[in-house]
Amino acid sequence: MQELNNEKELDYRTTFEQILSGEYKRIHVTGWDEAMQIEEKEPLLLLRIDQFQTYWDNKYFCTTTKDGKLP
Repeated sequence: MQELNNEKELDYRTTFEQILSGEYKRIHVTGWDEAMQIEEKEPLLLLRIDQFQTYWDNKYFCTTTKDGKLP
């Protein structure tokens, strides 16, 4: 059981690092509501203030804006 938890933590940390580095395929959403529905299903994530904008910009692509960023 402990090994499984360690693997999940490692997977989640690896994904988080990929998102911050821009190596993650962005998820297409229509706005904040849809992005928040996805985030509610994810494990709790603590971000430093300097990681906040990078995380959202690299993880989600907004299909309703010209620049692809969440409004």
